Amino acid sequence: MKKFSPVESTELMSSLNISADETTDTTTLAKGAGINFLGQLIAVVMIFLTNVALARLLGSQEFGLFSIGWTFLRLIRLISSFGLEKGVVRYGSLHWQEDPIQLRTVLWQSIGMTMTFALISSVLLFFSAPYIATNVFHKPQLIVVLRAFAIILILVAGLRITASATRITQKMQYSVISSQIVEPTATIVFVLIAVWLFKGGLFGALIAWGLAYITALLVSTWQTRRLFPSAFTIRSKVSLFSFDILLFSILSSTAGMVLKFNVWIDRLLVGKFLEAADAGIYIAATQLVSLFMVVMMIFKGIFAPMSARFYAEGQHERLEELYRVSTKWGLYISFALFLIMVFFPQKIMLVTFGNDYVSGSSTLVILAWTCLFRAFPGAVGILLVMTGNQKQWFVLSIAAVSSNIVFDILLIPPYGINGAAFATMISMFVLFFLGLLQVKLRLNMNPFDKRYLKGFAATFIAALGLYLWRLVAPQSDLLAVAGSCALSPTIFILSLYFLGFDREDKIILRRFKRWLLS
Repeated sequence: MKKFSPVESTELMSSLNISADETTDTTTLAKGAGINFLGQLIAVVMIFLTNVALARLLGSQEFGLFSIGWTFLRLIRLISSFGLEKGVVRYGSLHWQEDPIQLRTVLWQSIGMTMTFALISSVLLFFSAPYIATNVFHKPQLIVVLRAFAIILILVAGLRITASATRITQKMQYSVISSQIVEPTATIVFVLIAVWLFKGGLFGALIAWGLAYITALLVSTWQTRRLFPSAFTIRSKVSLFSFDILLFSILSSTAGMVLKFNVWIDRLLVGKFLEAADAGIYIAATQLVSLFMVVMMIFKGIFAPMSARFYAEGQHERLEELYRVSTKWGLYISFALFLIMVFFPQKIMLVTFGNDYVSGSSTLVILAWTCLFRAFPGAVGILLVMTGNQKQWFVLSIAAVSSNIVFDILLIPPYGINGAAFATMISMFVLFFLGLLQVKLRLNMNPFDKRYLKGFAATFIAALGLYLWRLVAPQSDLLAVAGSCALSPTIFILSLYFLGFDREDKIILRRFKRWLLS
């Protein structure tokens, strides 16, 4: 990735009349965002394509059963891992390159605890599958799905802990290769072979999932042995349990676990109260709005360390400006996605997933509004955590999960999947509105100023353009969707251009242009 030359930097600073610190902050934010975005984008796109393929090949009924089982596995793994992925990095980093014997102890204790907890959870899930499928979800055909995922749970746990261990070296490419490239790529390849080529149906999809995780685990294990040869060659007895590592892992990951639980719980409750086909349609809609998560990830990776540093150094104004810039551009990208989903929900569901899923178009609109609301406060959770207010964020996360469960139970039976979408909207609004309030009360910051008016104006102009496009769009659903995907960001950016870019906008766009050409 290319950098600004000294001459270009001076020229840009002079023309924009801004300080060197502000230029450096915005450039660092843009550069880090581009790197983080590219790494996460590969995994998100591959996972999205895999789910699209499964939804089309299996149909809404079997896709719903598969998705319920997969979501259930993710929740079980989340709880049973106790956050040991963070613990192995924290304690392994203390001894890497200095004490190979102690590093070996940390690795084997972390891996040992992870695999032990995963094995126990796997056995419990395997033998309780008939009860869960019949009495909780009222879907006997879910038994084989849950039992298959009980076995896959061990593979997933092994992959996550070994991939995390490679981060001890601070070389992120190893974990990216195994968990963000090999795993999703192998998954879609095996799915196409087992489900499309050999017509394996639901059973074929489960086999494909298992083979993909075996492949990724082999790669990750090889990487771990290569990076830490002493851990496998030194002969000494090692206890496979460490209270210190376990306690740190639980405390440092609980808030994140709660947030993930909040994202997934509605899918399970839809599976409990409604038919498997309804669950398939709802999860298909959530896959589309997961594209908003890419927007969140763009600035997340670089915002965290920069915000922590500015807060520790007492640079309140730079921290607030960083918060505003990242939030503003997160909103800009969210606006473009939001307009596409709101103006063409039926066509998007039809083109992406097929006729079986068109009934989920109204759900897609509700979830799109939810994601837009979530984008407004920006990285409020990271900001609170990085400034020592993690307890407040944890309490808010618990409140959001609780409200989500309550409203899911109240709204899903009478209103179906739209009720689940509204429940999610309410819980996200509670979480991020109260989070924004905490940022104001504790840090005296808010992400908004008059610069946002240009974004709202550009959104209105883009919305008008998409409305006109909907009136004259060709009958081909694919062309209509493709046209909206091209028009929404183009009109939005052109509108900003004619309204006048802000100074940080020019820096970010120039960095993005150089990133594309590099």
